[in-house]
Amino acid sequence: GGNSNNCNYTLSDVLNMSDANGNTLLHYACISTVPNANKSFIQYLIHTYNGSGSGSGNNGSGSGSDGDDTPLIIINQKNIYGQTPYDVTQSDSIRQYLLPIQLQAETRECLKNGGVGLPAGCDLGGLKIENSNLGPPPIIGLGASSAGRGPGSGAGHGPGPGPSGAMGGLPN
Repeated sequence: GGNSNNCNYTLSDVLNMSDANGNTLLHYACISTVPNANKSFIQYLIHTYNGSGSGSGNNGSGSGSDGDDTPLIIINQKNIYGQTPYDVTQSDSIRQYLLPIQLQAETRECLKNGGVGLPAGCDLGGLKIENSNLGPPPIIGLGASSAGRGPGSGAGHGPGPGPSGAMGGLPN
C-alpha cells in the first residue's frame, strides 16, 4: 500500500480558511506585530495570490489565479465581526498598502453585481458593469399599495406620489 493523500482542498481554500472568529491567514498577517516581517508577508501573499495584480505590482509572471482573473486570496473577506484584513491591522504602513487593493476588489465585486453598491456618478475608469443592458431586479414584497412607504418616506422625507399619483412622476 502506498501513501494516499485524500486532501480535497484547493490552494484558494487553504489561503481563505478561517478560524472560529472568521479570521483568515491574511487577517492574522495583518494582526501580527512582528516589525516589517508581516508587511513583507502580506505583500508576498497579495502579489502572488491576488490574481488581478491590483496594486500589487504583478507583471503576469505569477498571476495567482485559475486563469479566469479570480483571485486565489480574498482581500476583502470579513470575519464574524465584519472586519476585513485592512480593518484589523494597527499598522499605518499596511493600511496604506491595503486600502487601494481592497477598494479595487470591492469595486470589482460591485461591477460583477451589476453596479449594486457603487455610488451614483462613480467614475469606473473605463470598466463596464456586467449585464448593464438588463433592467433592475424586481423588489420582492413591495405591493403597489406599499410602494414608497419604507423608512424615511413619510411626509417631506423623500419620494412620494407625484401629481399623477405615480412614484416620482413615473408612469404607472
